[in-house]
Amino acid sequence: MGFALHKHDQLPLAVLGALRRGDKIEAIKLLREDQQIGLQEAKAEIDRYLQANPALLQQMQAKQAAMVHRLQFWVLVLLVVAILAYVTLIG
Repeated sequence: MGFALHKHDQLPLAVLGALRRGDKIEAIKLLREDQQIGLQEAKAEIDRYLQANPALLQQMQAKQAAMVHRLQFWVLVLLVVAILAYVTLIG
């Protein structure tokens, strides 16, 4: 069952969990499902909530930055493995 955020200034627990994990897209998806609202409205609600809760915004941004760093690391590892495989097969 959905509820209006402007009345309660809260998000469903699943949405908050997604934000704490740094997954804003999942949070928007979950809010859309819970509230039966459109994409733009859900994104706007999430953005308003994050602006009103700067500690959560910082936590979410830190999680996102950590995910980007992990992704960069694995892309680099795969690139090195691909180069080594190429050199080995050619050499």
